[in-house]
Amino acid sequence: MTRIVVNTCYDVLRVQQRRAIDSLDALPAEHESIPALVDRTEEPEAYAERVELNHWIEQGLRALPAQQRTVLVLCDIHGYAYAEIAAVTGLAMGTVKSRIRRGRTRLRDYLLRKPELLPATFRPLPSRSRADASMRPVLFG
Repeated sequence: MTRIVVNTCYDVLRVQQRRAIDSLDALPAEHESIPALVDRTEEPEAYAERVELNHWIEQGLRALPAQQRTVLVLCDIHGYAYAEIAAVTGLAMGTVKSRIRRGRTRLRDYLLRKPELLPATFRPLPSRSRADASMRPVLFG
């Protein structure tokens, strides 16, 4: 029994030695973040609004039924084509399309509860004629 424990300890030590470990002291301190990902032209208020909108989008995605969320994330976030989503999920093409449409509609309705966070072009219009409303971009749809 003792020999089994000793051999197991040796195995663990061998595995730990194979892993490359970098010292945190060797990393340069001046590069705290990746500069390419920082938008220096964005105002703090715009950044805060973007972060809050991102939060609400994530909450809206979590509120979707799992079937709709899966196809919507594959399509709109990961960029898969409808045929690829159908192959990955094993669903018919028509089912994929209808679930994406329903998911987008539900997400849009969820986000319209917080219209102040949406970019101005996507905010609901005050009561105007339908002709004016048709000139505005459609959110998710």
